[in-house]
Amino acid sequence: MNTPELERLGDDIAELSAHHDAATARLLDLIRDFDLRGGWGNGFRSCAA
Repeated sequence: MNTPELERLGDDIAELSAHHDAATARLLDLIRDFDLRGGWGNGFRSCAA
Protein backbone atom coordinates (compact mmCIF):
# COMPACT_ATOMS: atom_id res chain seq x y z
CA MET A 1 0.00 0.00 0.00
CA ASN A 2 1.45 3.35 -1.06
CA THR A 3 1.29 6.06 1.53
CA PRO A 4 1.91 9.71 0.69
CA GLU A 5 5.24 9.47 2.49
CA LEU A 6 6.30 6.43 0.44
CA GLU A 7 5.24 8.12 -2.81
CA ARG A 8 7.27 11.21 -1.86
CA LEU A 9 10.27 9.03 -1.09
CA GLY A 10 9.99 7.44 -4.54
CA ASP A 11 9.68 10.86 -6.14
CA ASP A 12 12.77 12.09 -4.28
CA ILE A 13 14.76 9.06 -5.45
CA ALA A 14 13.69 9.61 -9.06
CA GLU A 15 14.52 13.32 -8.89
CA LEU A 16 17.96 12.75 -7.40
CA SER A 17 18.66 10.07 -9.98
CA ALA A 18 17.84 12.52 -12.78
CA HIS A 19 20.15 15.13 -11.24
CA HIS A 20 22.89 12.53 -10.89
CA ASP A 21 22.57 11.58 -14.57
CA ALA A 22 22.69 15.23 -15.62
CA ALA A 23 25.74 15.89 -13.42
CA THR A 24 27.53 12.85 -14.85
CA ALA A 25 26.83 14.02 -18.40
CA ARG A 26 28.15 17.50 -17.57
CA LEU A 27 31.27 16.05 -15.96
CA LEU A 28 31.97 13.95 -19.05
CA ASP A 29 31.48 17.01 -21.26
CA LEU A 30 34.03 18.93 -19.18
CA ILE A 31 36.52 16.06 -19.25
CA ARG A 32 36.14 15.79 -23.03
CA ASP A 33 36.74 19.53 -23.44
CA PHE A 34 39.76 19.36 -21.11
CA ASP A 35 41.14 16.44 -23.13
CA LEU A 36 40.55 18.13 -26.50
CA ARG A 37 42.35 21.25 -25.27
CA GLY A 38 45.33 19.25 -24.05
CA GLY A 39 44.81 20.20 -20.41
CA TRP A 40 46.66 17.06 -19.41
CA GLY A 41 49.80 18.23 -21.30
CA ASN A 42 52.28 17.38 -18.56
CA GLY A 43 54.12 14.50 -20.23
CA PHE A 44 51.14 12.24 -20.89
CA ARG A 45 49.88 11.34 -24.37
CA SER A 46 46.23 11.81 -23.43
CA CYS A 47 43.90 12.49 -20.55
CA ALA A 48 43.29 8.73 -20.25
CA ALA A 49 47.00 8.01 -19.93
